[in-house]
Amino acid sequence: MLGDNEEIADRNAPDRIPAGPGRGAVVMAPERGRGYGAYEWFGDEPHQEGGIDIQKYLRILAKHWLVIAAVMILAVAAGVAKTLLTTPIYTAAVTMQIDREAPKVGDLQTNEPREVGAGDEFFETQHGLLKSRELAVKTVDNNDLINDQALIRGLGLGQPGPDGKRPAASTIRTQLIAALQNNLSVLPVQRSRLVRLTFDSPSPQTSAKVANAVATTFIAWNLDRRYDASGYARDFLKTRIDEEKVKLESTQRELADYATKNKIINITTPTVGEKSSSAGTGTTLVGTSLMAANAALSAAKDARFRAEARYNQAQQTTTDLPEVLGNLTIQSLKQELSAREQEYQEKRQVFLPNEDRMIGLQSRITALRNQIQVETNSVKDSLKTQYQAALALEQQQEAQVQALTGSFLNQNSQGIEFGIKQMAADTSKAQYESLLDQYKQVSTAGAITANNISIVDEAQPPRFPSKPQPKKTVITAALIGLFLGIALAFLFEYLDESIRMPEDVEKKLGLPLLGTIPKLDRGVTPREAMQDVRSAFSESYYSVRTALQFSTDEGVPASLLVTSARPSEGKSTSAVSVAQNFARLGLRVLLIDGDLRNPSLHRAMQMENSAGLSNFLTGGMPLSRIVQPTDTPCLSFVPCGPLPPNPAELLAGSRVEMLLREARGAYDIVVVDGPPIMGLADAPLLASVVAGTMIVIEAGGTGRNLARIALRRLNVGAPRILGVLLTKFDAKKSSYGYGYGYGYAYDYAYGNKPQIKSGN
Repeated sequence: MLGDNEEIADRNAPDRIPAGPGRGAVVMAPERGRGYGAYEWFGDEPHQEGGIDIQKYLRILAKHWLVIAAVMILAVAAGVAKTLLTTPIYTAAVTMQIDREAPKVGDLQTNEPREVGAGDEFFETQHGLLKSRELAVKTVDNNDLINDQALIRGLGLGQPGPDGKRPAASTIRTQLIAALQNNLSVLPVQRSRLVRLTFDSPSPQTSAKVANAVATTFIAWNLDRRYDASGYARDFLKTRIDEEKVKLESTQRELADYATKNKIINITTPTVGEKSSSAGTGTTLVGTSLMAANAALSAAKDARFRAEARYNQAQQTTTDLPEVLGNLTIQSLKQELSAREQEYQEKRQVFLPNEDRMIGLQSRITALRNQIQVETNSVKDSLKTQYQAALALEQQQEAQVQALTGSFLNQNSQGIEFGIKQMAADTSKAQYESLLDQYKQVSTAGAITANNISIVDEAQPPRFPSKPQPKKTVITAALIGLFLGIALAFLFEYLDESIRMPEDVEKKLGLPLLGTIPKLDRGVTPREAMQDVRSAFSESYYSVRTALQFSTDEGVPASLLVTSARPSEGKSTSAVSVAQNFARLGLRVLLIDGDLRNPSLHRAMQMENSAGLSNFLTGGMPLSRIVQPTDTPCLSFVPCGPLPPNPAELLAGSRVEMLLREARGAYDIVVVDGPPIMGLADAPLLASVVAGTMIVIEAGGTGRNLARIALRRLNVGAPRILGVLLTKFDAKKSSYGYGYGYGYAYDYAYGNKPQIKSGN
């Protein structure tokens, strides 16, 4: 358990009060070292579970609903006042279309604008130009607005000064320019090229007129800017063209002189579909001849290779030669030979080989074979002749290539320098032609162009003002007031250090809650409320009695001190109620008024105060003479007695322990109504000798800091703090709808302000 406590009263006294005749239930004395030490909770707030407590926030809002309502009412009133005092403003809008690039006039393919590039830089630039001072100046000057008196009056300008004189024209012009800039708005239409140009003024006609004037001026200004830009480009291109022309003439003249000097003839072959240049794709004359001779040599080699292949084949065999197979004479002879051989075989079956007809047939066959061989040899001789001719042609072409190669190599070094000069001339020519094309395009665009800005809808005088908007203003003011009210409610709650809720006891003090006592209705006294045993007031103290029975492992402490941080928190009423409740259980209870400075318990009990605690502490009277019986059975009372001049010295003596020891022998429980803690040493002295201490805190009356300071002071005597009793709890004002709701409000006040008396 938290905290260690000193022994109280007689350290040899028994820890348990046995039950005896008439004592009822067994009442246990506290065990040393148990209880709550408040000093251990004075650090950070106790741990809180995570998550959002919606009911907590709703209770805060309900608690401060008057603040929220007041702020909302003030905000709405301010919105209404602003609406009534604001001059009506009329807004006229002209819709314009701004394209990224103007349509090309004369373009037969399309008249639609072409989008170039990505991003919004172009449109943002145009929007900035619409808001520029230069456009405002041109609008005023080009439309002669300085002389439009109706427009000047509509803008509220040109009013006479304190001296009654009208401002000068230059001053009015400056005011007009400023008014155009300040009251002009550019509103792009999302996902389109449209822009709404709006102007605000107290006059609807003035708003429409100025909006249209700005739009038309911007279109004319855009054309002027485009023409001026093309004029600068034309001058620049003309200068560059003159420079490139001189450079081109110089490079071409140098190229021609070098070709004449070195006898270089360049044959140019223009590429199909492209313009011809001085270089084209051609070469020199020697190079062209070398390429032709090299091609002829390749053809001769190919012809020789084929002729040689046929000739070599003819040397090996003649049956498969294409020339033999394609020779009609040889084929005719072979057919006749085949016929005669077949005839010879047929007649051989009838005639003998030595007969004349058989010998003649054999001779014909031999003659045919010889003739075929002669024709075949003729074909082979022809192939040899072709091979030799192809070989001679190849040798002739190879000699020509070698001769041209020598000439080309001699001219090659000159060709490199010639190529460099030729490239320089071609580059100059291409640059010159490009500049000429650009100059033609710029000249055409500067002379004939279409504007990329146009007016879609002209501005019309508005029928209704755009400002103020009463409904919107009131709703906005109400929402702002609601948010401010909620913020103030949470701020007040954050700054509120008072202990109002039951959970504040554990969260802010770290002490257990013994009970919550409701606030009484006006006119109802605590004595009257306690007489009704079924009232919420009585039921609350029944709960406190039960909590005290379980406050320690042994039960109710034998001696109980009831104190509070400051006066008028309900400690005396609580002491009486707790004592009466234990007496109703049949326990013998002794109630002692321990406030020796400002006693009030005898008035609440309606008892005599001629002799009491002060008499016993000074040794003037024994305990039996100062105890008074009460209307409640088993409950006895010891009043304060005459006020002593030195209460702290009396309480610091051994007589208090003697009193508790003597009372323990005759009573089951001793309840001491102690003085407030703050500013006095009495409460810590009493807390150091009793078995347990109950602290009474008024809900919403005692702050957390005050309660903690009181606990620190009380802790000087090493008390055994059992817990906190929260009194005067108003469930309605605390916004508790569950657990602690009693269905009615209650209020009570008792006790007097403490006064330190020096005499009786």
